[in-house]
Amino acid sequence: MFLQKVLSFVKNPYEINILDGIVRRLVDHYDFQVTSSHCHLMTPPSEIECNEIEERWKTLLNCRYNHESQELCQRLERNDDDNIAVRRRIFNRLLYARRGNLFNHFAETVKVYQKHAIRTLKLCVEALNNTQESVNRNLPVQPEVIRSQYTTLERNIIELVNTSFPEGEDALRKIDISPETDVPSLSQLYIMIETAQQDSLLANERAIQATIAAMKGAIRDYITQKLREIVYSIENTLNVTPFNFLNEQKKGELVAQAHKEFDDAVKYINHTVPRWSQQMLLE
Repeated sequence: MFLQKVLSFVKNPYEINILDGIVRRLVDHYDFQVTSSHCHLMTPPSEIECNEIEERWKTLLNCRYNHESQELCQRLERNDDDNIAVRRRIFNRLLYARRGNLFNHFAETVKVYQKHAIRTLKLCVEALNNTQESVNRNLPVQPEVIRSQYTTLERNIIELVNTSFPEGEDALRKIDISPETDVPSLSQLYIMIETAQQDSLLANERAIQATIAAMKGAIRDYITQKLREIVYSIENTLNVTPFNFLNEQKKGELVAQAHKEFDDAVKYINHTVPRWSQQMLLE
């Protein structure tokens, strides 16, 4: 192996310098790509997108290194200790040391857009809270009414995002929102809307049941009171009106009959009112 290195050096004494020149040129090209990068669209790429771009650059530059090293050295790589292989490892270490430079290049622009995104998302959260409070304040209603209001909310949020944030909804999804801001991402916001709708539907069902229970009691009490007033009126009429053809026993029987009819009516109310009141509320 030592002999091969000596012969290789004798054949091309400038090989190492040639390889070093290739490495320097390709690393400089990588740095130029970073510093000359700009947003083709208005919003900057996310950190993940920047990493993906850097990986593509790394792959392309390695291909260029392989081609140029073989062409300029006029030979193929022999093994891992070959000058070409050694300089390739040096080259990739230099590229690895630059990992993240592209995202850092866009750092200030990213900060501006992150602030803009946070303002937009806060408006969306405020719209969600207002809708949920309005819906819950007016329960009970038909479930379709609740679904319609949340559908309108989603439509309004999409319109708000598309009109207030550059490039709209798709661009806002790419912005990284730090958990420390206590602001949800756009995807999380849509999950919050769905959760809020389900919470409102459950609250509506509870409100329906509570209203039915209140109606049952109110209707039953009202009708019972009216029936009681009628029975008292009948009893008073029998006591004060001189029915000459009735003796006390017959009067007592009529009063007893009135009380029996009252009891039967109350039983009927207790049986009928719950179903009737529930049906009336849901229609």
